[in-house]
Amino acid sequence: MVHRLTALAPVVFTSVALLTSPAAYAEDVKLPPTMTFTAYDTGTAGFNIAVAVGKMMKDKYGTDLRVLPAGNDVARLAPLRAGRALSSAMGSGTYFAQEGVFEFGAREWGPQPLQLVLSSVDCNAGSLGVARDTGVTEIKQLRGKRVGFVVGSPALNQNSLAILAFGDLKQSDVKVVEFSSYGAMWKGLINNDTDAAFATTITGPAKEAETSPRGIIWPPLPHNDNAGWDRVQKVGSFFFRHVATCGAGISKEKPIELGNYPYPIFVAYGSQTPDQVYAVTKAMITGYDIYKDAAAGAAGLAADRQTKKWVVPVHPGAVKALKEAGQWSDDQETHNNMLFKRQTVLASAWADYGKASPPSDDKEFLAGWMKARAAALQKASMPNGFEE
Repeated sequence: MVHRLTALAPVVFTSVALLTSPAAYAEDVKLPPTMTFTAYDTGTAGFNIAVAVGKMMKDKYGTDLRVLPAGNDVARLAPLRAGRALSSAMGSGTYFAQEGVFEFGAREWGPQPLQLVLSSVDCNAGSLGVARDTGVTEIKQLRGKRVGFVVGSPALNQNSLAILAFGDLKQSDVKVVEFSSYGAMWKGLINNDTDAAFATTITGPAKEAETSPRGIIWPPLPHNDNAGWDRVQKVGSFFFRHVATCGAGISKEKPIELGNYPYPIFVAYGSQTPDQVYAVTKAMITGYDIYKDAAAGAAGLAADRQTKKWVVPVHPGAVKALKEAGQWSDDQETHNNMLFKRQTVLASAWADYGKASPPSDDKEFLAGWMKARAAALQKASMPNGFEE
């Protein structure tokens, strides 16, 4: 039986009315009376920042923002794709969803045309937190240790593999322990069901682990170890060197050389109206001073701190708001247009694969898609980004 592939389903929202007078930029944002965002579990950095943004929107614009917690990438994006949420506070899963890889290579998903609203890079970093009682002080010492994975969350799992690669370790070199959600994984670390888990250093569960009997340590990724960093970026091309000065067990006085990528990354679908995304982005920019200190990491959402020319494009509505804030350039416009083209190439490849009677077996289906994907990107002279 031939299975029909789920198309890149359009997400339909009601357009937001806007006043476009430049003089009214700061005050005349028109938002819906209610909105829904999704984020990781309650207490995580992404959830806390989304709640802080929501309080600002309530106080400044009278909009009620509901934040839905979800334990993995698929669960966070499902309401957004179905039109039940306006934005999601994502991580590197944004990139995996755009590329249609890992869980997003399943027939129910495929490449998703996700585009950025605003993202945060602050004093924190993203890495493997390790229970201090293990005695581990270097990534390479995780060989044979238990590392938490989350079912349905390729971002967390691939991120863990990228950090392990710094110590020249692969998945087969550790004992993978699977959990149902991000929160469950960190509870597992505290309860001695696993020894290491990936997170941003400021996440609530990591702080909870810090005060638990096991304690927590973030083994460093020394920035002068170029071979180690080459291995990291081969697995996770979206990571960059970053000095962490805040988080569980980290301070300005005790910084750690780690890696990072934007998190949270507030995303929308490309099919969402530019006016709506523009209004949300503008509200987040003009209300920044209200929420920047309300949650750890929120300060990284400043318009002038946005990551330039990342691996996922910025939504046209957000581009308009960033231009008005003086935070956009011609070279970023060129890069953004190239990424829009990449999403088109991936969408076409997915549609063609669905017409070619793909295998019904899930593993064979994914393997066939990855080959079709690689061929389409090669034909378009675009990098694959993932080894076959």
